[in-house]
Amino acid sequence: LDRRLVSILQKDASRPYRELAKELGISVTTVCNRIRRLIQIGVIKRITAEVDYTKLGYCAEAFLGIQVQPQKIRAVLEELKSKREYVVSVQIVTGHYDIIAHIVARDTADLRDFLMREVYKIDGILRTETMLVVG
Repeated sequence: LDRRLVSILQKDASRPYRELAKELGISVTTVCNRIRRLIQIGVIKRITAEVDYTKLGYCAEAFLGIQVQPQKIRAVLEELKSKREYVVSVQIVTGHYDIIAHIVARDTADLRDFLMREVYKIDGILRTETMLVVG
């Protein structure tokens, strides 16, 4: 039951509890209690909105692969997270890069300006590669 509930919430977390209860064949109270429990035990980390950034005026989207001095990975990660106007998400990864950042900007000129003004100046960054999203 919990797996079915989580699967439904992953597709549309805004659905009313009454709809969820009907689809799962359980009471609204049970839905509420299950979701609360799934949050408490950490199965559901957070409930978020899927955003269409173009409708907010952000027409350029990119992933930024970043190589970082090993001792500065956490500091770079936190610095990038603080740039919320442009940085959608940041992850520490394995492989060629140490960090991957998902970035949005008004256009490619705005993206370039953000990278030059904010990202390239972060202490500890050794190399970056910008990969524009084209579809």
